[in-house]
Amino acid sequence: MTLHCGAIVAAMTGAAPAGGSGPGGAAAPPAGRPLRQDARRTVARVVEVATRVLADSPEATMQEIADAAGLGRATVYRHFASREDLMAAITLEAFRQMREALDGLRLGEGDVVAALHRALATFFEVGDRYRFLAQHPDAPVRGAEKEAAVRELFAPVGDLLERAQAEGVVRAGLPLDWVRASLGALLKTAFEQVDAGVLDRADAPGLVVRTFLGGAGVGVSADTGAPS
Repeated sequence: MTLHCGAIVAAMTGAAPAGGSGPGGAAAPPAGRPLRQDARRTVARVVEVATRVLADSPEATMQEIADAAGLGRATVYRHFASREDLMAAITLEAFRQMREALDGLRLGEGDVVAALHRALATFFEVGDRYRFLAQHPDAPVRGAEKEAAVRELFAPVGDLLERAQAEGVVRAGLPLDWVRASLGALLKTAFEQVDAGVLDRADAPGLVVRTFLGGAGVGVSADTGAPS
């Protein structure tokens, strides 16, 4: 479903997902020499256009993506040696947008439960633009880049859960690693059920919050701060 469920669960537990994808800075092909400004613009254009094309046609070819971007196929391959490299760059951009959205929510302020609702709604909202990535879960974002970037992306949610425990919304005796892993697992299930058509996307964030606080909470209403 949205982005990569394995990355979400791994980030919540503080571990990097095997073979998974992570966030980072602006979209870029796999590591190499720094790109010139014109090359960076080309890379950004290919990633932007490819995201639109693949959202409509997940099996679109590199030639079709090049045509839609108004570029030659050779130009696209100059920056992305394979389709997998392009998918990795799109994944990085997806996670960058997710982190940007989370930062804009100011999760460190206000009611904890309301902030949790906002955060989870954002996972689904941003992720909907990248549903096609579920067909490419092993985009090759590797090693330290992956591990550091995944942790960076989900740091605001981890901080929110720590605040929830400090303020007595989550039970004090529960290890934070368990709390993060539990929320990550619920998200994964919700993503899969939305994809399967079992769960409506609009209902998913609230259902995750209610289930999570039903198990880890201390009697605080899970509807606090929920969108009406």
